[in-house]
Amino acid sequence: MRRLNTSRVASAVLMLAMAVLFTGCQYQDGTVRSADYDGEDTDPFETWTTWTLWAGQNIDAGTVTVWGDHEHMFVKFQTTGDWYLTETQVAVATSLEGIPQKKGNPNPGQFPYGEIHDPPVQEYTYEIDQAAEWFNVELFVATHAVVKEIREGVVIQTQTGWAGDHEFEGKNWALYFHFVPRKVLHLPPRDLDIHMYPEYPGQNSYWDHTLSGIPSGYDITNIEYAAWCVSQFNYMNPGRWYNLQLWSSYDPDLPDDFDSPNWDLVNWVINNRVGYGWEEVQHVIWYFINGVPDDEYPLTVSEKVLRDAALEHEGFYPGPGQNIAIVCYSPDLTPYGDEVRTQLTFIEVDP
Repeated sequence: MRRLNTSRVASAVLMLAMAVLFTGCQYQDGTVRSADYDGEDTDPFETWTTWTLWAGQNIDAGTVTVWGDHEHMFVKFQTTGDWYLTETQVAVATSLEGIPQKKGNPNPGQFPYGEIHDPPVQEYTYEIDQAAEWFNVELFVATHAVVKEIREGVVIQTQTGWAGDHEFEGKNWALYFHFVPRKVLHLPPRDLDIHMYPEYPGQNSYWDHTLSGIPSGYDITNIEYAAWCVSQFNYMNPGRWYNLQLWSSYDPDLPDDFDSPNWDLVNWVINNRVGYGWEEVQHVIWYFINGVPDDEYPLTVSEKVLRDAALEHEGFYPGPGQNIAIVCYSPDLTPYGDEVRTQLTFIEVDP
């Protein structure tokens, strides 16, 4: 069972009264990682996976790394030592049968992506357009290479190379692996001078946030977004500009105040809130992020239906046409009681 943060907070009566005033890989075994990767065009919370490129079945000749954003998948071949690439091919499919093969034996010559490298290279990256049906789906990826060991201009040996942990069904040693592309937003750097203007209540959400100061070229811009409260018993003044930093709710390095194991459930809620009032949606968001006990701030019957439906979708990640919760962190802290705190919020963003 998922454990919620059940730290005690002020009473619901106090919250309602104050709201009137404030309104508130293991490196070479292919394990998927969400961390910094040195490849180009990656974000620090992107999902990526790295596999050993095996030459001649048992020679470690380098790596194959796969990552993606909401538009492209990148497949990078990289050899080590005296090994060089002379051919590379890639096939991506939603089923094993979608990889070109005959009687269980893959045919790299028919793979949809391929290059001859003359002269030989030690690194090559494919940029593949993401198909809409690929997102959040376990893909089958086959990566083949012809590699040569070259020393002082002399070819020592030539081998075929494959990466992965699954074998094809035919009489061969060819390999493939699985990869699940995720929708990743290109957000502005957090040292930019950008701002948000909160308005309460939103048109169909707890808040509306208008953003400003964001340059072009990002998946978020200077418009009004539906926004929600994260910290149930902190407050923020509507009608003023706040300095702003933007974080993906799936970023493993979220600020401590936003850290929660339940962002997948919150993302499911905001993508399935049709038919519920914004107050009901907000109460369920508070339930997951704040962990307020039922006896202190009980959910209604309708809210429990939405909560229970979300709990059936642990591990949810938004796909095409769906929104991602983008955390709005402001260093402009507002005094509250004996502490200095501000209401924490997030906006819904679909690139």
